[in-house]
Amino acid sequence: MLCAVVCSLIVTNLAQNMSSFIKRDSTRRSDDTMDDDTDDKDDTKRKSRNLSEKKRRDQFNMLINELSSMVSTNSRKMDKSTVLKSTISFLKNHDEIAVQSRAHEIQEDWKPSFLSNEEFTHLILEALDGFIMVFSSSGRIFYASESITSLLGHLPSDLLNMTMYDLVFEEDQSEFYNVLLSPANTLDAMNDSDAK
Repeated sequence: MLCAVVCSLIVTNLAQNMSSFIKRDSTRRSDDTMDDDTDDKDDTKRKSRNLSEKKRRDQFNMLINELSSMVSTNSRKMDKSTVLKSTISFLKNHDEIAVQSRAHEIQEDWKPSFLSNEEFTHLILEALDGFIMVFSSSGRIFYASESITSLLGHLPSDLLNMTMYDLVFEEDQSEFYNVLLSPANTLDAMNDSDAK
């Protein structure tokens, strides 16, 4: 009987130990499973974050390349900071030019509101007894206003097939050519002679 009691205690103790071992093992397995799930989630988040960062970098590089092609003055590849500096310089210059061009526009506050800019310009030209002519640096005439007929005797449509050299006296053509080639130098020379 003592043997039966001892066997019973051993079996009970063994059962308890087995039970706690099974519980510990299943808890350990569930902890491992949870750790694996957490690792998988962290890994997925990291991959997603890396992919997002790569997309942003790719988009940034694409924009830098596009800016580079717009502001580059030579064929060699510029680094990113040079591209950004060139772009800033270009935009500042563009803003200055825009301000200057606004200064040359017809101001609305002194122009009659019932006239368009074109009508107002036409009236001013008539009042000034002048004309407008647009031509290229090679002298080819692109536009001549109607008022040129009364002043020079040429129809604007006839002038479109001509060059400025056809209108300038032969002895003045070389000087006119120099003016077309470098108008800034000519203006400087004229200003110097006016100052004397």
